[in-house]
Amino acid sequence: MSVKKLELETGLNYESLWEMFVYLFSLRDSGETNMWLASSYLRGDFDLEKPIASKIAVFWIKNCKALEAEFARIR
Repeated sequence: MSVKKLELETGLNYESLWEMFVYLFSLRDSGETNMWLASSYLRGDFDLEKPIASKIAVFWIKNCKALEAEFARIR
């Protein structure tokens, strides 16, 4: 799945998704939680419904390396 498809499936725009991806990188780097539990953090900090937060967290987990490379490129 692409970020564009994730936009369509979640109803969130590109900038909002990237804000959440950056948040997930920070969460991972903090070591505060196992990333499979990250959707609960997204729900709390971004006021998302559970299915949307889960979809974003799973997308991030599955595409972490590619997202990290893209983030380094666009920074």
